[in-house]
Amino acid sequence: MKNRLNRYAIVLALLVNGCALPSQPPQTDIVDHGASRMVVSANPLATAAGLDILKSGGSAVDAAIAVQAVLGLLEPQASGLLGGSVTLVWDPKTGDVESYDGMATAPRAATRSLSLGRSGTLLDPRTMAFSPRSVGVPGVLPALWEAHRAYGILPWASLFATAERLARDGAPMPSQLHAALVEPGAETA
Repeated sequence: MKNRLNRYAIVLALLVNGCALPSQPPQTDIVDHGASRMVVSANPLATAAGLDILKSGGSAVDAAIAVQAVLGLLEPQASGLLGGSVTLVWDPKTGDVESYDGMATAPRAATRSLSLGRSGTLLDPRTMAFSPRSVGVPGVLPALWEAHRAYGILPWASLFATAERLARDGAPMPSQLHAALVEPGAETA
């Protein structure tokens, strides 16, 4: 049986589904901390959601899930619940690191022919990225669910409360999302 991590354990969620670097410094801090905890994310609202979870007695895994939920809402082009991730959890008591593979996988019926054009030549990456041929089966939610089962403290549904509130009440649109909606591909330029 796995030991539960206390709320001060470190969680690193490496989101690898096309994360974009900000084109300009954020308007507010994306790092927030207390005396013995810290949350870092790509968006200040996501950071605040994670810190609120820690202040409510949640674990680091709980906080990471809340952060991911808000990022999925505000920056879906870069960090979504329907993409891929690798989540690493470090147990300070044992020094062990556990990983949760949340990488998106190809659909069962996918073959190499999906990456070939009519002439049989390999399609260029941009064409592939903006076509239905690049669709994968999401892995983020199953990986976060497994990490929560092992290390979560707060109820699963409660971790999405901030994202739900922001979806209902609205939030400022990040510049990267705006760029992606106006000119696809521009957010990574």
